[in-house]
Amino acid sequence: MTELTYYEVLGVSPHASDSELYSAYTNLVSKHHPDKHVDSPSKDAHFELYSQIDKSYQTLSDPVMRKLYDLEHNLVSPSNLPTFYEDLFDECKSQAEKAQRLMSASYESSLQKEREEHGLSILLARYGDPESITKSKKGHYVDVVKPLQCAVEHGRLIFPLVSGSLQWHKGFYDPNALNELPIENKLFLIYEFDDTLHSVWLNDDSRIELPQNQHRMTDEDILLFRRGILRKPGQRIKLRSNGSNKLILVAGGFSIVAFLMFLLNQHRSQMPLNLQFQQLINHLLKNFHQFATYVHQKIPRMDRPALSPSSGVAVPLSATSLQVRSSTG
Repeated sequence: MTELTYYEVLGVSPHASDSELYSAYTNLVSKHHPDKHVDSPSKDAHFELYSQIDKSYQTLSDPVMRKLYDLEHNLVSPSNLPTFYEDLFDECKSQAEKAQRLMSASYESSLQKEREEHGLSILLARYGDPESITKSKKGHYVDVVKPLQCAVEHGRLIFPLVSGSLQWHKGFYDPNALNELPIENKLFLIYEFDDTLHSVWLNDDSRIELPQNQHRMTDEDILLFRRGILRKPGQRIKLRSNGSNKLILVAGGFSIVAFLMFLLNQHRSQMPLNLQFQQLINHLLKNFHQFATYVHQKIPRMDRPALSPSSGVAVPLSATSLQVRSSTG
């Protein structure tokens, strides 16, 4: 016997509207609800049918689940597939964004509690194309800080896998679903636990369990993060000279040029040498202050608050966060 489709269970066509689905569902529920057949010899049959009715409606009343069901059961015309995939992508994105908006209060509460207890705070969480994640190319990854932080309890995060992919979790979606070439999505996390920074790359089919001791960031990784640089697994990035070295080199070069100009002008001026020297000192102090201010603004420093790429706000990290310490995670 051929198994009935969810549409057939509800007695509607595959093109039925939401109101038609609801009307069919309520009529069938009122007819086959188990409470109405407690003493009936066919109560088991009614209960089984009621379960099928409920499952069918729960699937078809959800826009994303309905489209996936239609696709799985070949209910979509091949000529309509391009538009169908675009609509499915838009529905997934819309549901994820709505879910994250509803998480805002829970997110703030969880984050505040974990910070007060020096527990687990998600600073950055991006799901999507690894190349785009490291280069901050929006549109090819989705920020999932809120759904992950909301799942943190008592300094721990255990995030079970749903249907073999992270994209089916509330607040997630596949940002690369419409790409012509398949992209292997990954999840990149930077989190703080016990005042120590951690980071990890996870595959799309990975179960998330945090914190873990092996996720602790090295001094080099911390420095890169504070400079706004993210790197892929196994990628090596050569650090440039730090700000103080640059400042010394610039100041030294500037002083040499100024001194040469002083020697040149000495031959062209009748002004006494002591006055010329005094003018040189004043000139050096004035311009060096302007130069030092410019360099200070342009070069990232370790003692400045980190900028969270996910939120665009300063992340308050204590001084101990800059050290790689032992973690109980």
